[in-house]
Amino acid sequence: MLHPLRRLLTGEARSRSLTAYRPALWAAASLALALGAYAFGVRRGASSAPPSPPPGERAPEARELAAARPPHRPSRRPAPVDIPKDPEGAPDRISAALMALGSADPAERSRGLLALSRDDRAAALAKARGLLDDPTMIRAAAAVLLVGGGAPGEVAKEIPAVRAALDRSSCDSDTRTAVLGSLLQGSNYADPEGARRLAAGLMLSKAPEDRRAATPLLASLNASDAVPLLLAALDDPDPGVRQAALTTIRIFSHHDQGDSPEAWRAWWRNANPGL
Repeated sequence: MLHPLRRLLTGEARSRSLTAYRPALWAAASLALALGAYAFGVRRGASSAPPSPPPGERAPEARELAAARPPHRPSRRPAPVDIPKDPEGAPDRISAALMALGSADPAERSRGLLALSRDDRAAALAKARGLLDDPTMIRAAAAVLLVGGGAPGEVAKEIPAVRAALDRSSCDSDTRTAVLGSLLQGSNYADPEGARRLAAGLMLSKAPEDRRAATPLLASLNASDAVPLLLAALDDPDPGVRQAALTTIRIFSHHDQGDSPEAWRAWWRNANPGL
């Protein structure tokens, strides 16, 4: 038997060999053509691509995107005004407080009004009266007008205006509660009888925040006025009012009858058999 390499030299062997290897040769030729076409496409794509920008320089698309992006705008909230605390620097404090009152920030304006009331009460009262209709300032204004000092008669004159402003105000519930607290404190200082009427009216209010605000301040009333209202508040549908009533009656009575309204009513009956 001839060696396969030698058989390729003969015509018959060459014919049989080409026939046998024709599929393999066709596959190799197809693969070579495909590789050549791929290499040509890569070279052509590389030659048509835009040149890379120099180091440190943005491409045109990146520059367009950066131009379309809105620029960064720093916060415009004003810096707080520095109000001096030096006891000898009242003029400077008044000036700084007035500057704070001109701020666009409600918290800064409130701080300025309270600071002004410590050095120039007359000016602060005038400012506070003008701010009662501002829902962001009524809390600070009520505090200055009702619990910031002054004779009982002066405070009593401010109560109707604060109540009327609160009735028409669109302030949030937390602010309303704080203003009601100032009203009750100011009323108890200026007109105890008026404070009792106000507290009783608030405990009958349909608004839970009114009842929650009034409940702790019932401790400043006489027992005969406060305890019946607190006992009624133990059955309030609002859990915040019930908890405030429990806390207040414990502080008021120096006793602890637990959480049961009936136990507290029994204690009150035993302490006041004639009622």
